[in-house]
Amino acid sequence: SALPPLGYQKAEGVAKIILDSLKAQEDMQPVNRTYLLSISLQQKSIQTAIGALYKQKIINIEPEGIRLIDKE
Repeated sequence: SALPPLGYQKAEGVAKIILDSLKAQEDMQPVNRTYLLSISLQQKSIQTAIGALYKQKIINIEPEGIRLIDKE
């Protein structure tokens, strides 16, 4: 089987970091791009990961930032 492209593998790791950051937030607070850039994530990787999480309906993209979708 073919390996996924390197960019995708990197975005998958970034997606996990983003999810961990969101889960660590109290009261489902949104996480903004400035914060993600502050923990040394690359802009392109952030956008790819956010796009993938959004397509999977794991996060919402809001003016304040991104937020986990409450599964309850």
